[in-house]
Amino acid sequence: MNTDKWGGAGEDSAERIARQLEERARKPQTAGIKTSTTPSARVKRKPEKKDRQKRFLFTASEDAELEELIHQFNRKTNSNALNLSYLVRACVRLATENKREILDAAAKVGELSRPSNHEPAEQDAFEETIARIVSDAFRQ
Repeated sequence: MNTDKWGGAGEDSAERIARQLEERARKPQTAGIKTSTTPSARVKRKPEKKDRQKRFLFTASEDAELEELIHQFNRKTNSNALNLSYLVRACVRLATENKREILDAAAKVGELSRPSNHEPAEQDAFEETIARIVSDAFRQ
């Protein structure tokens, strides 16, 4: 049995994420995510040209986990529709639509300091803190 990211015994991250996606697909779209408005009440976004590029680095294991998630998602939806770009933009949409909840959760944590780019362990701890803030925001 593997150890999950939170230090407990559990299944592989990709398997866990695929299972969670499958469970969520059976529930209403807002299940598990608190938003200030329901999806149907949100303001419809005007389609815009995607002309901004952002770059960031992944570890080899993160890259493998993301590729496996995308593969499993496409398998579960019987398509090849999802790629990394769509997945990241969906996460950005979730973050911006839940901005108030994320900021409220961040305020409870207090001051954070970004670690040095040369300290992988400190970077991992910092990212873990951010992940918990976002996770807490979605559970409010």
